[in-house]
Amino acid sequence: FGGGATPGRVLGDHPKGGAVSVKAGKYGAYVNHGKVNVTLPKGTDSEALALDEALVLLAAKAADSAPAGGGRVLGDHPNGGAITLRDGRFGAYVSHGKTNATLPKDLAPGDVSLSEAIQLIEDKGGGQAVAGKKIVGKKAAAKKPGATKVASKAMGPVKKPKGKKAAG
Repeated sequence: FGGGATPGRVLGDHPKGGAVSVKAGKYGAYVNHGKVNVTLPKGTDSEALALDEALVLLAAKAADSAPAGGGRVLGDHPNGGAITLRDGRFGAYVSHGKTNATLPKDLAPGDVSLSEAIQLIEDKGGGQAVAGKKIVGKKAAAKKPGATKVASKAMGPVKKPKGKKAAG
């Protein structure tokens, strides 16, 4: 980022402490309080923005950002961890830890229950691991990458007989 950035226009003090300001950014104007930034909605005049309007935007951001990465928390998985409903590039999906399960076409995102979300995650195979823990399973025996090469080297190079022609 450039070193000549302006501090923006200070709107006032936040009730929890710290200054609230409006700044011009690469993608448009935004409200700033500490480390929290909220992009202004389209059509909002940054010059006419008042402190109370900025506080509403900051409060909405704080309420929406409850689950890490966005989305709406549906509830807790029986094995621990939150299940969230998110909107992705390929449609709505439910998420638990690192497991994501796409919603079927016949199920609207607003109609997803916690039990349906748990079932989708279980079907995807993500109900086993609890966040931060790994489940150890059996692994198939791996082939040694150079096993065939080692055997052929031990026997020596294959030489073709000289002077003999193939029968035919």
